[in-house]
Amino acid sequence: MQHQMKRGTGLVAALATVTLVMVGCEQRAEDQPPVARSDAPSATTRSEAPAASAERKLGDTAAKAGRAIDDASITASVKSALAKDPTLSAIAIDVDTANGNVALSGSAPDSNSREKATLIARAVQGVNGVDNRIVVAN
Repeated sequence: MQHQMKRGTGLVAALATVTLVMVGCEQRAEDQPPVARSDAPSATTRSEAPAASAERKLGDTAAKAGRAIDDASITASVKSALAKDPTLSAIAIDVDTANGNVALSGSAPDSNSREKATLIARAVQGVNGVDNRIVVAN
């Protein structure tokens, strides 16, 4: 019986020691300013990270949509300008635009018509460059 009492007393003493240590650590943490750890993100950083990520993704999507609209507008403008030219309006020229770079393809009756298509495409606002793949028909 005495052995069981010693065991119970020892257990109570151990629990009391652990409790005191925990309380002491807790009070020390409250008394001292927080220490910034460079290897662990703060709670604020962690809560802001998903919002910042979502905002960045939304911005990327908007930028891509804006470029697609710009590219479509450039393509339409180049096609319209080519259609207005009397020597090129009858020629089937395909126009594709990616990031402001225009690709022309199809066939032309002569090299002058091919070069004229390049000049017309370059003159359109927003065009960064022209890749003329038009083939001169013999």
